[in-house]
Amino acid sequence: MPALTAACGSSFSSQGPLHWAKLGASYDQFMEARYACIQADRSNGYVTATGAPPRSPGAVSLSFFKACMENRGWYVNQAGYAPPPSDEVRME
Repeated sequence: MPALTAACGSSFSSQGPLHWAKLGASYDQFMEARYACIQADRSNGYVTATGAPPRSPGAVSLSFFKACMENRGWYVNQAGYAPPPSDEVRME
């Protein structure tokens, strides 16, 4: 039976943790995609016009993360997996 895998977007946004799904994908595949999207956001070097970072230190752009996950075939689905609570990332 193919697994319907969903997982918390590793984050707490203002509305709570995001969960993600991708038909046939495993939890490990979710965690790999999640990690890649978090690292991509952190390495993009974006700053505001004043030269300041656009969000709190350690936070990840919610809009960037969503787009990255969707580009990898994942979609928001509140019925899915979540990463360990110790692995949550703040999204702004």
